[in-house]
Amino acid sequence: MEEFFYKRFEEGHRGLPEEIKKRLGVYKPVLSLIKENFGEVRFVDLGCGRGEFVEIAASLGIDGIGVDCNSAMMDGKKTVGVTFVQANIQNWLKSQNDQQFHIVSAIHVLEHLSFEDTIDVVKEIERVLVPGGLVIIETPNPENIIVAGCNFYTDPTHEKPIPPSLLSYLFSDGDFKWVSVWRLNGPLLEKEKITLLDVLGGVSPDYSLLALKKSSNGSGSLDYKLKALIGKSPGYDLNQLGLFFETRFANEFSKLKFTTYQSVSAANELLDTVSGDFKKISGDFNRRIELLSNNLDKTIMQLSETNDRLYRVEELNTKAQEELRLVLHSRSWKITKPLRLLNRIGLRITQIIKNFFFNFKTLSLEEFISLYKIKIIKIFISWKMISKSSDIASWGNGSTGVSASRYLKIVKRHSKEKKND
Repeated sequence: MEEFFYKRFEEGHRGLPEEIKKRLGVYKPVLSLIKENFGEVRFVDLGCGRGEFVEIAASLGIDGIGVDCNSAMMDGKKTVGVTFVQANIQNWLKSQNDQQFHIVSAIHVLEHLSFEDTIDVVKEIERVLVPGGLVIIETPNPENIIVAGCNFYTDPTHEKPIPPSLLSYLFSDGDFKWVSVWRLNGPLLEKEKITLLDVLGGVSPDYSLLALKKSSNGSGSLDYKLKALIGKSPGYDLNQLGLFFETRFANEFSKLKFTTYQSVSAANELLDTVSGDFKKISGDFNRRIELLSNNLDKTIMQLSETNDRLYRVEELNTKAQEELRLVLHSRSWKITKPLRLLNRIGLRITQIIKNFFFNFKTLSLEEFISLYKIKIIKIFISWKMISKSSDIASWGNGSTGVSASRYLKIVKRHSKEKKND
């Protein structure tokens, strides 16, 4: 592959040197402790690329060598305390003396090698490191599903991703101790807000293996600090994020279950209340229906009795009418007609006499005379009406004038008054 093409690809794919240095700043504490532990430190960065990591070491007072096979990456590079070498890293390592370096790093290098070459590089690193020396290997993390399934193959020079467990075994199987894996460059996640997308793509996209070569003697508290720092294991793996997601889901399910339980309890209480009210209303309604039904039955019975009574009354009325008809048409009724007339006349005369004496006692003489004067006039007019009924009829139908009409009205009025008396 054309060297300058890959340099441009690195700048576009990995990022600018300033961004890379910011990410690699995570190693500064451990580099400083190694320098404090050994004093004068010899450092080599295999596959140094543009030299970001070896320049960070130089800023901490650690002189280093940057080795890379791509001359375009190191074109024009000049940094105080740093020596850049263009060479194949395997061949260059084989040319170095045993136990020559205190720190050996390979940042995103092993994924470009075959597995056989990787084993060879691990053995050479073990050979050139001093006892108690530090190795730093950074590579893409296949625990991240998106990295393993897609992003890893964006770089056409990549061979195969190396799982953290396999790389750890390669160093643990050799002369190394305190092998630790740091998961790096992942997003800042809140355990309580982990989503399924975080599980799939939130695992740290890179990981770093840090290991110390076995040493016969330690350096007391400083050695303890170094081992504690290496063993801190930052970042999250797939299992951790999966557990966080399950925990969050379980917590949310528990909350939802509790909320649902409360809602169901409230609904049951409301249902019990409504059911009780419904039973009460239903009972009242049924009692009213029963009362109305009883009243209706009574009303029907009363109507039936009333109909029976009406029927009997009609029968009695019919019978009475028939009897009355028979009486009115009977011979005895006709024979006793004069007697009935005399009886009515007698009753009328008796009433007149009673009224006469009552008025005579209660009224003054003038009132008495005035009253009976009016009565005598009425009687006289009545006689006149009877004797001249035919003439009166002719007045109403003829053209005798207004006087006859007025006289007729007076006669009718006196007739009504007489009937009232």
